[in-house]
Amino acid sequence: MAGLTGNARKIADLFWAGKETAYAVRVETSAPRCFGQSEAWRGAMVVDSGSREGHAWDSRKIDFFVKNVVPFELLWRSGVEIETVATESANRANTSLENLDVTVRKFRERIKNDLSSMKASSDRVQSEVSQMSEKYKAAQEILTSPVMEKAIANAERLAIALETDQRAFRNQTVRCCLWPRAGQWP
Repeated sequence: MAGLTGNARKIADLFWAGKETAYAVRVETSAPRCFGQSEAWRGAMVVDSGSREGHAWDSRKIDFFVKNVVPFELLWRSGVEIETVATESANRANTSLENLDVTVRKFRERIKNDLSSMKASSDRVQSEVSQMSEKYKAAQEILTSPVMEKAIANAERLAIALETDQRAFRNQTVRCCLWPRAGQWP
């Protein structure tokens, strides 16, 4: 396929576009000749030095050429057509795979960054929950300690005493005496 390498993509595009006639012509004109047609035609040419001007052909050699060489050349051309499309398909598939690989790598890196961020956030939340748990335990210990029980009991007794005083003074008038400062008597 040495003769098709530069045009392979254009030739394959004709095939994929459904332009089979143009495709066949491009393959035929771009590909090197398989069995050396010129040698076959030269071998079938008869040299008649005597009577006529022009070329004469040996029909047996042409018939042999048509039956034995042409089908192989047609088969060879079909092979070149198939090779052209298959090679270009493989090249496109490889290019697509490379592009997919790049996309997957970028996706993995993006996901890796996102996962790292999520892990960092999770670690912060776990740390904060741990700290809050410790603070709640400390607060619970303070609220259930004997010192707090005594403070609550004292506060309850104080509340009862204030309530009792309030009831006692509710119906009484409190008189305040204001004493002048020394030396201020009239």
